[in-house]
Amino acid sequence: MCTITVVRWITNAAVRFSATHGAVSSQARRADCSRQAIYDQARKVHDAVEAECSPGPSREQLMREIEALRRENTELWNWVDQAIKFPEVKQQQFSAEAHSMGLSLNQIGDLLSLLLGEKEAPARSTIGRWVQAAGEAAGRVLKRLDAQCKALVLVACLDEIFFHGRAALVGVEPKSMAWFLGKKANSLTGSAWAEQLQAWDVLQYVVADAGRPLQAGIGQIQAQRAQDNQAPLASSLDVFHTKHEAGKALTSDWNPVERDCKAFDQAEAQLRKDQRQGINAVPAAMRARRAWNKLVQSFNRYETIEAAWKQAEPALGVFRPDGRLNDRAWAEAQVAPALP
Repeated sequence: MCTITVVRWITNAAVRFSATHGAVSSQARRADCSRQAIYDQARKVHDAVEAECSPGPSREQLMREIEALRRENTELWNWVDQAIKFPEVKQQQFSAEAHSMGLSLNQIGDLLSLLLGEKEAPARSTIGRWVQAAGEAAGRVLKRLDAQCKALVLVACLDEIFFHGRAALVGVEPKSMAWFLGKKANSLTGSAWAEQLQAWDVLQYVVADAGRPLQAGIGQIQAQRAQDNQAPLASSLDVFHTKHEAGKALTSDWNPVERDCKAFDQAEAQLRKDQRQGINAVPAAMRARRAWNKLVQSFNRYETIEAAWKQAEPALGVFRPDGRLNDRAWAEAQVAPALP
């Protein structure tokens, strides 16, 4: 806040620019201020006059522009809550995509309420109709796509996914990772699988787990093709369960190591106790040595098994360690020396 009058500023500036010897000191005494204050005020007065006389906009113009910008800024902030352009077509698209990502109808409704406000947001039943209509439209498109891509699906990975106890039969083409089969089954049987696989008559190879319904369905297709003199359908088990079972086997092989380690700790503790109490420690020492030797044997056995699995495991991957795509010949070469 300025406590000095404008007239005093101008007076002090005039004295500064008069170039009279001693004038600044005399004015400082009269104005009861320092010489530096007079120099500062003179500079500010000079700058103000120069700015007023410059070819640019005047201070009054700038103040008017500032006031207009403030009003515009206030209006923009008032419009922020209503600035989202979200017509019904976009709401339908949003609902369908959100539902395909796994959101429930209630969650979609909550998000739309956040965007549009409670009054403008659609009801849950409306969202449900939108989602159902989008699903039906997608189904019609997928039916035509299935017919066109049937000849391209030569290899399939098959499995079941369960939703609240109800199975969905799933097929994925591994090279493209395209999900070409997805069908809810009223009952999980070999016939249900055979019915779905029958439509994909160009299939040459399927990979699946050892589930009975799935293997039964594959068997039915293989028998039917043989009967009709069609191209055979080769089949093999997937590697996921092989890896899973290997992990269980390694755990089982590690348990004796832990057991022998615990036995050795107990034998060694007994040996130290006998030594402290002055008891003949020879028997305890022999038991500790035997426990140690057994632990070493168990650990060496486990290391051998683990090393063999680590040698064979890369053969079950999609890619080799060098980044190239795996193939059967290389995989068999990896597994063969590990089998013994």
